[in-house]
Amino acid sequence: MNRVLTLDEIFHLVTENSKQLKLSQKGIDIAKKATDVAKTSRLPSIDASLSFSYLGDGTIMDRELTNITRAPMPHFGNNFALEASQVVFSGGAISNSIAKAELQEQVAQLSYEKDLMDIRFLLTGYYLDLYKLMNQREVYVKNIEQTNLLIKQIKAKHKEGMALNNDITRHELTLQNYELSLIEIDNNCDILNHHLIVTLGLPHNTVIMPDSMILGIDLNIHCVFYG
Repeated sequence: MNRVLTLDEIFHLVTENSKQLKLSQKGIDIAKKATDVAKTSRLPSIDASLSFSYLGDGTIMDRELTNITRAPMPHFGNNFALEASQVVFSGGAISNSIAKAELQEQVAQLSYEKDLMDIRFLLTGYYLDLYKLMNQREVYVKNIEQTNLLIKQIKAKHKEGMALNNDITRHELTLQNYELSLIEIDNNCDILNHHLIVTLGLPHNTVIMPDSMILGIDLNIHCVFYG
């Protein structure tokens, strides 16, 4: 399945699908949560407690343990307590903890941006190499067509005694060199295409076709400032 992709589309796909970038993004998310947790240390803490009790009837008796009388009393009771507290002075421990968490968050963000930049430079190299190889392929295909035509013409002249066997052999060797070079180009195209589709998370049967307008793009802007 052939698919024409611009460099912008390549960058968009890798941002969405790259496993390495997803891991880097998860590192940012974890660092942000750690910062949020550290900041909660500044907030008041609230403790709540709830208890239930049961009281049976009271028993009253005289000193001789006679004349027993029962006194009805409430059977159930409950108690609810709410306590709020806040750290007034911690010697800078809370502020240092928050600063450390924020620094780790910045490091995670920088790590993601570095990974993103590295992948974009790598993909740009693959993309340009693929474009160059496909142009070379067109040249070799045309050379093979012209050489085949030339060999037919020389063979026709050879039948008429106007050309030598050496002429035919020389052009057939040239044809073989062209065909071997074409096979090498096709193999290199397959390798580059495989690297691209794996990195971009595309189906294995995708054949990427570089956009012919690539020569008019400022690659420095795309690689450094695209986002």
